[in-house]
Amino acid sequence: MPITVYDNSQISVVRGQVLGFLKSAKEKDPSFTVIDVGGGRNPWAKEYTDAFVDINHFPTDKTLYIGNICQPEIWNEIQASSEPFDFSICTHVLEDVRDPLFVAQGLMKISKAGYISVPNKHTEFSNVESSLFLGYCHHRWIFTIHERLVSHRQDPGLIAMAKLPIVQYWNTSLNPLIRLVHVLSVNKTMAKVLRRLHLNPAVPPLTWVNPSLARHDMELGFRWVQDFEFKILNGDYAGHSSLELAKLYMEGLSSGV
Repeated sequence: MPITVYDNSQISVVRGQVLGFLKSAKEKDPSFTVIDVGGGRNPWAKEYTDAFVDINHFPTDKTLYIGNICQPEIWNEIQASSEPFDFSICTHVLEDVRDPLFVAQGLMKISKAGYISVPNKHTEFSNVESSLFLGYCHHRWIFTIHERLVSHRQDPGLIAMAKLPIVQYWNTSLNPLIRLVHVLSVNKTMAKVLRRLHLNPAVPPLTWVNPSLARHDMELGFRWVQDFEFKILNGDYAGHSSLELAKLYMEGLSSGV
């Protein structure tokens, strides 16, 4: 059973629902176990958490696994020392790491169900941190939920694409060069010249970006049970040109939440 509940919502609302679920689960079954992967910086569910996984040491009275979640050693250590946890939490971690697919597979190995949240795609294509760039400068990945990720499963799945600098640069509307290129591109002859000079915008205006969902207090979160579908868009292929890259972005991110 892949992703069962997902939404672009306010952080406080969604996390409040998760906390309510954990409280109820612990009351019904005191042996219900919870692990937080990457939550050392902001352990928002620590009241119900039995173990943490983080790359850094931090003060806690819970079990603490220290290691790089993009390497197999830490996942092997958890599996060797514990039965599968009933629930895992992984919030605002996948967008930061080198290999989010590997981390997702690790979560499914050490837990029976869980909650994952990431910044939504609308935020990553908006000036939430600075007018000089889009999204969060330290993030490596952009995520969305795709309703039909694979043909044989009709359930929602998580999809990711590398947050490449060229896409972020050409979408910075405050850049006067970009505004000029967009104006000139309307003329077909001029558009051909711009393409030969490699000055054509990599990404056309993103009509699907919803500014109301592009805020610091919004996130894409989902609950999963047993497993969930997750893939890197187009098999890590970034294309041979800026136009091909733009096409991949538009096809992969224009659908879903």
